[in-house]
Amino acid sequence: MRSATTGFAIAAALAMVVGCATPAPPAQQNAQPQAQQAPKFGPKFQALLDKARGADGHLRAGLSAYTPEFIKAMEAQFNQEFGISVTLENEPGHASREIPPKMMQAQKVGKGLVDWIDGGNPSNFAPLMQQDALQIPPWDALQEQWPEITDLRKLYPDVPGGANGTSMQDYCMLNSQTPWTFVYNTRNVKPDEVQNLKWDDLLTARWKGRVAWDAQGLGFKELPFHKDWPTSRLQTFTTNLGANQVKLIDGGTTGVVQAVIQGEGDIGMANAGTIIDQISAGAPLGMVWPDVVPFNSLGTCMPKITVNNEALAQIFFAWRNVDGEWLRAQMGGGGARPFYAPEADKFPLAKIAKDASITDERLAQPRSPADFDLVEQYRKLAIDGMKAGLQSGQPVPYP
Repeated sequence: MRSATTGFAIAAALAMVVGCATPAPPAQQNAQPQAQQAPKFGPKFQALLDKARGADGHLRAGLSAYTPEFIKAMEAQFNQEFGISVTLENEPGHASREIPPKMMQAQKVGKGLVDWIDGGNPSNFAPLMQQDALQIPPWDALQEQWPEITDLRKLYPDVPGGANGTSMQDYCMLNSQTPWTFVYNTRNVKPDEVQNLKWDDLLTARWKGRVAWDAQGLGFKELPFHKDWPTSRLQTFTTNLGANQVKLIDGGTTGVVQAVIQGEGDIGMANAGTIIDQISAGAPLGMVWPDVVPFNSLGTCMPKITVNNEALAQIFFAWRNVDGEWLRAQMGGGGARPFYAPEADKFPLAKIAKDASITDERLAQPRSPADFDLVEQYRKLAIDGMKAGLQSGQPVPYP
């Protein structure tokens, strides 16, 4: 059982006395019994763990953003920690854009689709809460094992609208503090081409026909929340990016990263944590921070109806979000929570962002319930702009 919320480390010290000069006397009838070893888990978590044992171990979620090596490592470490063998299965589709609607359709006929969801902000997950498609996990049991969950729940943006006065923090916790950065192919792009790269540089002749971008506007939907990016700028920028022959790629960050690796585009924008994963795996990629950095606090939640053993799903949901993210960092990747001070030293992205002077002033992010209501509107504005520019081939006056 973990100790303090901010400690995150287990200290064990055993003292052993050996080498007595004379034999020990015979045990006395009235000798005090030895103190029992402290239980490994707290009582509430142990009760949850008992319910998870005996399950077939299959768990299902959107895993397309994870490397096969990381998936295998999670299975192995979870088994080592809890003595339960798990098999992780992928549900196809973008984890926060495509899986939630499918989850809703499955629930309507009384079926589960996945055992947890992650990677979404309240614009993705609040509709699930409002339609009674999320469960309130057994937080007291999970926090007994992972006390930091108390903080992670408070760090996920809270939006009202759940049943009986509940809000997002009753259902979800922070999964990652996610900046999106430019990603480029190091085989096709010279270092001096991306030195001090700014957004407006992508509209120049140097990058004509070389930019790959998520077809659903990844990175753009956050920009209007920064003072330097009014919606008028977003609209004209995306129109001119289209006129500069942007290549639209399906599949969010994963799709863009693969397109850049394969040379479909020389540069794009992607989740910084995924970029670090791929670089650590040997992909020919580099990362450079834009002048204004799209940023989101993304969460993880549990569906009201799970596919497999609910107790096992609840434990894995919490384990993956804490220990699983640390494991990912140890394997050389993962962004997770670089701006959450108690964990910052665990994630490579924290140092990378600090060295690049990434401060709150450079972040473009939705912060309030009213902001999250605008996210999809801004996404549509960006998508329509890119399509209009691609169709016309003509740039428009740009600020």
